[in-house]
Amino acid sequence: MKDQCPFVQRIQLTFLECHSNILNVEHKAYLDACADDYKSSSHNPKERLSKSRKRIEEFILQTNHLILLPSTPIENYKSNIFLQTFEDDVMLPFYTLLRSTTIDDQEKYGQLLLNGIRTISSLISGPFVLGDKFTLVDILTISWALKFDLIELWRGVHIPHTVEYEAFHDWIQHCQQRKSVVQAHKLDRE
Repeated sequence: MKDQCPFVQRIQLTFLECHSNILNVEHKAYLDACADDYKSSSHNPKERLSKSRKRIEEFILQTNHLILLPSTPIENYKSNIFLQTFEDDVMLPFYTLLRSTTIDDQEKYGQLLLNGIRTISSLISGPFVLGDKFTLVDILTISWALKFDLIELWRGVHIPHTVEYEAFHDWIQHCQQRKSVVQAHKLDRE
């Protein structure tokens, strides 16, 4: 899942969790529409994340795959906190870090990103964000998290394997074992 845009990958994961192993023509058209949305939207990452999230939530409701949605008010609250924290404290520093040209900015945004990852690590409740169940929260964030190895390659920022980050690393490992993530990765290479 490293070649395609994470916005498209989120849609692929949703399809794979909701449907059969194969994406049909209608689904491919939907993916193309999502890619067009991405290209036509502003360069504001927060706006793109919000637009993509709404499209995925609509699809889940339309296809009646409600199992992917948080099932209790507490899960809904936790998912909203996690997603807001991920968008504000992880994605924005990630984007800014990749665009940074000075060493000082790279160090500053690298530290902000690590702080954000440490925060979301503390919010993960089990193998997946909300516990034992793979949900919309995981779908909306895993394709981004799988891109974080790029920051070490491009900016020299390493996510430590310490207790503070343990839940984050475990979450990535569990998500990478999901059939949908494996299949999306396979589709990504085609």
